[in-house]
Amino acid sequence: MRVQEKMKKPVLEAKYLNVENTDRYRPIIRLFYLKYEKLKYWLYQEEVFEELKEDPYFEEYTMEQCQQDLAALTSWGNLVTIQDTRKVTTIEEFKNKKFRYQLSETAVEIERMVIRLENLFIEGSSLEPTLLERIRLNLGKIEEMAEKEEEKLYSWWNDLNNDFIRLNQNYQDYMRELNSVKAEEMMRTREILLFKDRLMEYLRSFVKSLQIHMTAIEQELGNVNKGAVRRILERVTAYEVSIPRIDVEVEEQMIYEKISGRWKSLVEWFVGKEGQESEAGKVFDTTHQSAACLCSRLCQRVAQACRIASFRFAERRS
Repeated sequence: MRVQEKMKKPVLEAKYLNVENTDRYRPIIRLFYLKYEKLKYWLYQEEVFEELKEDPYFEEYTMEQCQQDLAALTSWGNLVTIQDTRKVTTIEEFKNKKFRYQLSETAVEIERMVIRLENLFIEGSSLEPTLLERIRLNLGKIEEMAEKEEEKLYSWWNDLNNDFIRLNQNYQDYMRELNSVKAEEMMRTREILLFKDRLMEYLRSFVKSLQIHMTAIEQELGNVNKGAVRRILERVTAYEVSIPRIDVEVEEQMIYEKISGRWKSLVEWFVGKEGQESEAGKVFDTTHQSAACLCSRLCQRVAQACRIASFRFAERRS
């Protein structure tokens, strides 16, 4: 791994998350983000102030504080400004510099991450066998896609990568939940008995799907046309380089390394590396073992519940 110069620098745009007046900065950034989602990119200071004042928490908030907060967020790179000269009618108004504010690209990504963190335990996760099927079908199109026009090739590449990323993330999140303290506590309650059959069937279905598609995907990758893969990686790289970007330096070699690295990760996930067991094989074993372990624990829970019920019944009779 090469430690680039920009990796050594602090991310000032994240400063608003953990400083004095964070309780004011975060609502402002969230307001801009919500407006951004609705395609309203620019806001005046007065609009920000009015929106915040609608919440009782900002009852004593002043226009001066709002101006200071916007200035701080601008200095950290969260907001970009442009002077609005359209409404200027006098020299005095021009000197007062009426600005419009917009969320910076970096701030958009940071706020997306924050929202994701806020909903980490609300959204939940799932095991999706359909992702495996889509990956298998897309891998079967490699030679065909190598000759397609750039837009279709790029769309196919993104679909393949997004499915692979979701497969990894969803599996990890679901297994984390299944082995969490909350799940352990639920094992001691009656609720687990109500949906144990659905849970076991859910895990078995994923294991079965993984077993079927894993073999097919491994065969697809083993017989893949390496020349077609190389052309795809080069063409996808060229397409990404050709995308117009504002104030962003694009290094073709870095993009190629990213794209080829993703392909390599996908291959190693399903096929393995240098004789080592593939990650897909480990996922299969882990899920299978988890299902077996869960089944054993559920049986113990059912047996315990039966013993308690029998004991209470005997007590009532005596």
